[in-house]
Amino acid sequence: MEVPQPGTMHQEAVEPASSPQNEPSFFDGLTPEECGQIRDLLEQRRFRAGVTMLAEGDSLHEMYIIQSGSADVFTFDQHGNEYRIARVGPGATLGEMSLFTGQPASSSVRAVTDLDVLVLSEHNFRRAASAFPRIYHNLGAILSARLARSNRRSIRPGAEHITALRNFGAPPLLSYALACSIAWHTRASTLLLMIGDAVPDELAAIAGTTIDPEAPLRSGTRSSAPLAFDAEPRVHLMFGAGEGAFAPRALVRTVEDLAERYDRVLVQLPGEWTAPSFAARTLCLAGPHNPVPRGGDDRRGYTLRAWTNTSVVARPNTDGVLRVPALTPADERALQAGVLPADSAAGRALGWAARDVAGLKVGLALGGGGVKGYAHIGVLRALDHIGLTVDYLAGSSIGAAVAAVYASGHRPDTIADLMDKVTEKAFRVTLPTRSLLSNAGLRAGLIQIGGQLHFEDLLIPLAVVTADIVSGEEIVFRSGLLWPAVLASFAIPGMYPPQRMGARLLVDGGVLNPVPGDVAADMGADVVIAVKLASRSNQTQPDAKPTAEMPSILETINRTREIMQSKIGVASTAAATVLIEPDFGKYVGWGLRNFREGRQYVAVGEAATVAALPRIAAALPWLRS
Repeated sequence: MEVPQPGTMHQEAVEPASSPQNEPSFFDGLTPEECGQIRDLLEQRRFRAGVTMLAEGDSLHEMYIIQSGSADVFTFDQHGNEYRIARVGPGATLGEMSLFTGQPASSSVRAVTDLDVLVLSEHNFRRAASAFPRIYHNLGAILSARLARSNRRSIRPGAEHITALRNFGAPPLLSYALACSIAWHTRASTLLLMIGDAVPDELAAIAGTTIDPEAPLRSGTRSSAPLAFDAEPRVHLMFGAGEGAFAPRALVRTVEDLAERYDRVLVQLPGEWTAPSFAARTLCLAGPHNPVPRGGDDRRGYTLRAWTNTSVVARPNTDGVLRVPALTPADERALQAGVLPADSAAGRALGWAARDVAGLKVGLALGGGGVKGYAHIGVLRALDHIGLTVDYLAGSSIGAAVAAVYASGHRPDTIADLMDKVTEKAFRVTLPTRSLLSNAGLRAGLIQIGGQLHFEDLLIPLAVVTADIVSGEEIVFRSGLLWPAVLASFAIPGMYPPQRMGARLLVDGGVLNPVPGDVAADMGADVVIAVKLASRSNQTQPDAKPTAEMPSILETINRTREIMQSKIGVASTAAATVLIEPDFGKYVGWGLRNFREGRQYVAVGEAATVAALPRIAAALPWLRS
């Protein structure tokens, strides 16, 4: 009878991810002679493959040492679904902690292969521990290692990388196109497992493997090893074919096994199946006319409906439906190579879903700053140049105006002309009863370029930040007529009159939130790019020389506001993943009426964004070279 020695675990039979080679051993520090004395206390036993040798909750009176074979350690959730904790092999000990603590077994163990074990009874365990106190030290080390591994599992996002797709008559290429888009955006190994009665003809030529649900997926024996993903990622496609091919527990085990080998796993199920608990997200897939449950199966769920008429809005509508335009011949040719063009109509819609599933939706927060707001146009120009799709926009003050124009579909090169129309009559002096300036010119400019637009009409979801001057509350607009909200966010206190909306008197959102990165995050953005115009370096000038020129009251108000925003902007940018702070350098000064000179700031914003591209790419994998 051979007692496994420390460091002699047969690693080829054990999955490295589950049984680390450096795991402490029951026999650590014992001499061969001492191991020989323990050997006389052991009984040999065999368990056939598939037999549950320990059940969770059992009162144990013996421990086991695996000689050969492998076993799964598993538990069940509240729904009765089985979850594997680890796969263990030769040298691993089982049940020793129950003997040590007197507590029932905390998990179950099932033999994956025929299993030869050595059994140490509770009586003989105490004899061995009394003779060799080192055993207690080893048990403590084993417990510490398991707790550390448990903590690492709790820190991991669990099943966040597993998404279930319930299929209600969707064309087969829909789920495959989604998987291709996810792989492209994440640059990560991606698996699409399709459960159904047969391999669809459209995907037969792409199929990687058809799974036998009764055969365990052992490391080193599968033909479905993840592919290497370089500049052009590929999706691995697997099928579980045959009616009733997978019992629920068998499917759970299969998905968990595959999830250890792939960064992203999508599991397509028949629509009549209930949402599986092993997936963090469940979405629905449907053809043009198939009825589906509203919004998928969880609060974040929605339905991808193919193939609909071309839509310029690439996001779910209020009914929880994301309409995916038909694939073009170019799309279908690209899918044969495992990619989906990001700039096609279908690619844009599925790109939104891919970023949503992967937790990579992009929010852009544009802050206030008067004429320096033209720098936002340069930011947008630089982001457009690299092909970055913005999923959410939030803006305060002039940032709200630039964001509104961009969200309505105008490209950066035309925004400057439109902003000129908004600001050319911005400085109409009025009798100073409510403000120094009239907002009539601003109102006319906003109505001229988008008087009938509502938030719901925009191509990109937009949030406009304002402040209620009476209650002191931050008021965020995301629906309704667009121009009154932008006008309110433009209303610098003292310079422009508050905008009355219902019972509220609203002013510049920068009073409370000069760079609304937190608002973009609340909208659903996972990665927030925030543009702060009133940075400390721009606004604080300790070496500035005294000037004989006395600023006007307007310039004093504006300068005071900029200094205030530079201070409170630190808190308002806390939610930003990437903060862009244009360096205005020589342009810093008292001037306020120079909106006609605002175009000089476009290049400043563009340069700051180009300098920030490495940080942006670090957060968004598809931008990495």
